[in-house]
Amino acid sequence: MANAFLFLLLLIFYSNITIENIHACNQSERSSLLSFALTLSSPQLNWTSADCCNWEGVTCNQGGWITHLQLPSKGLKLKEDQTEFFLSLNDLEILDLSFNLLFGVLPSSLPSSHIRMVDLSSNRLHGAVPSSFFQQAWNLTSFNVFRAGHNYLSGSLPEDMFNSTTLEEISLPLNSLNGAMSDGIANLTNLTTLDLSYNQLSGVLPLHLEKLSKLKYILLDFNYLEGSLPLSLMNCTNLVELRMGNNSLGGDISMLNFSKLSQLSKLDLRKNNFFGILPRSIYSCKFLKAIRLNYNNLEWYNSFMAIEAEEVTDLGSGTQQNHWLNSKLAGDSSKAEFFNDAIQPTFWRNSKGIVHTTYVSIWTNCSSSRSYLS
Repeated sequence: MANAFLFLLLLIFYSNITIENIHACNQSERSSLLSFALTLSSPQLNWTSADCCNWEGVTCNQGGWITHLQLPSKGLKLKEDQTEFFLSLNDLEILDLSFNLLFGVLPSSLPSSHIRMVDLSSNRLHGAVPSSFFQQAWNLTSFNVFRAGHNYLSGSLPEDMFNSTTLEEISLPLNSLNGAMSDGIANLTNLTTLDLSYNQLSGVLPLHLEKLSKLKYILLDFNYLEGSLPLSLMNCTNLVELRMGNNSLGGDISMLNFSKLSQLSKLDLRKNNFFGILPRSIYSCKFLKAIRLNYNNLEWYNSFMAIEAEEVTDLGSGTQQNHWLNSKLAGDSSKAEFFNDAIQPTFWRNSKGIVHTTYVSIWTNCSSSRSYLS
């Protein structure tokens, strides 16, 4: 009986030790974080306690391994003699250093083999996206999100990026990336978001976009893309936003069949070189909230949009006319806003019952109060 009682006491004692230390920081991980902190000039992180699992921005698993490092909007800067920061955290899944003042180049490698998301957007990072960053990702089953928008990145997208087949989001807007988009992007069959807007990409769009069947958001506006929209794009049936404005794209828009894009909410093709009649298949986009088509050379059937002018308001001191019109799209009453930036649009009907305009942007609101592209 005495031995059984002693065994019970020892069991309780060691159980308490285990519970108290279940989140205790792994010392090698603590050292790695401190090494990272030494590369920073300001502000000082309050990383002084013995258990790094209690440090600001740090989350650990039950084994004491760091899984999340989230320090957005902390004003973090690298010291002047540092051009790259390096992290090695074995179990890290989430790295978020967005909205800081980090100056330098992108890390040459991923911080962990378990990484799921890397967010380095809105910093001062420059240079090319290193191939080595994605070479490590080939064999990873969890790397889903890569964000590094609002930086000063340049050069072309590395081919190795398109071998990271688990990627679901690539967001690199507002950089200076250039070159053509590789056909290799068709390998990223799990991709749901592709945002490369406000860059300097050129050349034609990849042909086999239909392989990206999970795509919901394609944001490629404000680049130098040319050629026509691939017909295969119309097979991306989960598309919610398609933004291709401010490029040099062209072709006969009537060749596009929107009937499979039943989820499409926003369509932006403004300031391109499209011509032809807007296809009736746009009726199929029952969730369409906004469509921008100004600065093309398009026509549409009068039965598609019955226009009855109600009010004309000058909102731009002679430089921009906003025309609010009652209209009907796919049978629903809505408001449509017509922009032409400098030229008042002229409408006429020809003998085939077609309404024609050279400069027009239609912002339609078919199913909600939002009538703009955010």
